Amino acid sequence: MAESAEPEIGEEPSPKLYRLKSGRVPFMLRLKSWWQGLELKEREAPELPPEPEPKRPAPLGQDTIERLKQPWQPERIAMAQAIWGQGFLTPGGPEYVEYMVKPLGLTNESVVLDIGAALGGPARLMAKEFNAWITGLESDAGLAEQAMAMSTQAGLAKKAPIEHFDRTHVPIDEAKYHCIFSKEALFRIENKEELVPRIKSGLKPRGQLLFSDFVVSKPGASNDALTAWAEVHHPTPEFWAKEDYVSRLTALKLDVRVDEDITDRLRSEILHGCAKFVDSAAQAELTRLDKVALASELEYWARCVAAIDSGVLRVCRIHCISH
Repeated sequence: MAESAEPEIGEEPSPKLYRLKSGRVPFMLRLKSWWQGLELKEREAPELPPEPEPKRPAPLGQDTIERLKQPWQPERIAMAQAIWGQGFLTPGGPEYVEYMVKPLGLTNESVVLDIGAALGGPARLMAKEFNAWITGLESDAGLAEQAMAMSTQAGLAKKAPIEHFDRTHVPIDEAKYHCIFSKEALFRIENKEELVPRIKSGLKPRGQLLFSDFVVSKPGASNDALTAWAEVHHPTPEFWAKEDYVSRLTALKLDVRVDEDITDRLRSEILHGCAKFVDSAAQAELTRLDKVALASELEYWARCVAAIDSGVLRVCRIHCISH
């Protein structure tokens, strides 16, 4: 039993020393201590020599980096959904997406393109809550296949289909969409200089573009923390600054109505979601593969938070209208 109270979920705990009864430290407790920045030490027992004091675990190593760069595996998909919600692989579940898309005024006549649809959670939400017609595009073939299966199972095969696409070329039909939407996915797309004009050409008159994305604090900004997060992606992400998006969208004569920094909100979502899940997972029976997947997922988001805290990585939300 720890001698001091654990920090509340959502707090940013300072490093503390936890002393435990002698014995093997359970995996979930070690994992929780690593996520929260705590240090574990065995309580000295009279009958045994004291154990060496463990240090805070180092980043999980090259094997984890390579695992995160590979196509999504079933265990990681399951673990990510357990953290963020069914059909969601990133922070900000159904309530946040519904809040995010509400200004679009979607109806049963709205035709929407979702770029970077992942498992299709946002696409199915828009189809169910607003009766809109959504086409989701996902660059990971395995995710796209599973997302389509989930849409079919939900009775939304026609209203929220998810298709695979090559991230170097996003297929966008001209003047087809009332809205083009994306949630923290454009940073993974290559050739954004070509993508942005094609997004504009895909919008109907008075069509809307709404997206959130990971960006850098100023054009060309980088540091070691950002590089450490970028290295767990494949291919290496292409980060723009918010100013890069706004200037290019404005040059295309899109009316930029909102360009806000939502970094604090997303950072809070990450910390709350991961800490809450680690607490609940401590009571669960996890297989070895589940533990590997959970450790990898937490490593991914720990690196993301470190890059945010370094001041270089930011998150923006942009909403604009085509003339």
